[in-house]
Amino acid sequence: MPVLTATLSKDRQRVVLVKRMWRLDCPIADLPRWITLYRDLHDRQDGRFARFYAADLLVLERLQKDLHHDL
Repeated sequence: MPVLTATLSKDRQRVVLVKRMWRLDCPIADLPRWITLYRDLHDRQDGRFARFYAADLLVLERLQKDLHHDL
């Protein structure tokens, strides 16, 4: 199953999320909302769908952690 990629812009103000044919370019300030969405999808129905979202959620959480680490 393809995993989401998250690429930070050179100015570190935007992130591009890509998975298969889906692509989103959004402000880095929106990253927490995307993490919340993916966490909710991962956890819904007592984790029944976790296998579909675990790797993508990890990508987003790592990016957020790396951003905070660089501050």
